[in-house]
Formats: sequence, C-alpha cells, structure tokens
Amino acid sequence: MFTRHTSFHGAFGIRHGENPVKQAAVFPIQYTLRGKTMETEELLKKRFRELAGKSYQNNQFTFTGFLSLADMACFYELEKELSYVPYKAWGGSGLCERVMLRFGGEEELGYLEEFPIACILAKPAAEKFADTLTHRDFLGALMNLGIERSTLGDIFVADNTGYIFKKSQYLFLFSAWKTWRTLLWKT
Repeated sequence: MFTRHTSFHGAFGIRHGENPVKQAAVFPIQYTLRGKTMETEELLKKRFRELAGKSYQNNQFTFTGFLSLADMACFYELEKELSYVPYKAWGGSGLCERVMLRFGGEEELGYLEEFPIACILAKPAAEKFADTLTHRDFLGALMNLGIERSTLGDIFVADNTGYIFKKSQYLFLFSAWKTWRTLLWKT
C-alpha cells in the first residue's frame, strides 16, 4: 500500500547541514505507491479528472466518495479545468461538511440521478444500560467494522442517537449487525 516518507533527507534530497524546515515548507507530504512517489493531492485531482471525463464521455452521472473539507479545497483548485461538465456537491443534508460530488447535469444527460446517500439511525438497543454515546463512539464502531471512511458522511448525535449519512449501496452491512453490546444498527 502506501508508505510515508518520514525523513526530510530521504524524501526531499536535503543535504546534511541545510535547514530542512525551510525546504520542507515548499514540498507537500509525499507517499510511495509501488516504488513511485506521488502526492496525495495529485492522486485526488487525477480521480476528479477521471470521473468528470467519464461523465462527459459516457453521458452518465458519476459520483465520488464522501470528501472532507481539505478534499473539496483540492477540487476547487480544478474547478475551472473541469468546467466542461456540471457538478453538484451534497452530503445528505444542508448541514453536512463531508459531501459527495456528482458530475453531470440533468440538462445535458436528459435524466436525473439522485445521490446514493442514505441516513441511518443508530441507537442503543437498551437505553437504560447504555452509556452516553458521542460522535467518537459511533465513528469508532463503524471503523472497527472495517468500513472505509470515504463511504461515511457526517454523523450527527442527539439524545444518545446517531444519524449517520452513508453511501446507500453499502446498506447491507448494517442490516442486522450488533457492533457493540448496546448498539443495534437499523436502516
């Protein structure tokens, strides 16, 4: 998978005696994939270009996974380059910070495809035995199941109940699993 360069000297070729802090500010963190060094931002931009091109060439909607604010900032750097295809950002609610991008528009394609996002209610099976649950508890339980972060949107917690925005194509993972002693996931 990915390995992170931790040495300034090894990653950026800084000679002994030079100021690595001054030099490192110029270069973002780099990762190695199968012996090749690629920046994570470049990989993300490449993915945006790929999805926009696929939408334009195949006349179909394409979707990203859930993106963080930093990922969206990376997309906005490409916004002018990708202006040939319309896009919309949505996270399942107007309050969501983590959003998905949909490339393609109803006017160009002749149909509308909704975002593949579902809101899942997660609450303790037995309220009286449950601890007070936080965002961290819900996210930790989901990560423990092996669910990738890019398939999870925002998690809102109110009254010991979690409202989880999730890619709807993976709902079968939640159908009948108890992730913890006091939690039962329901769709």
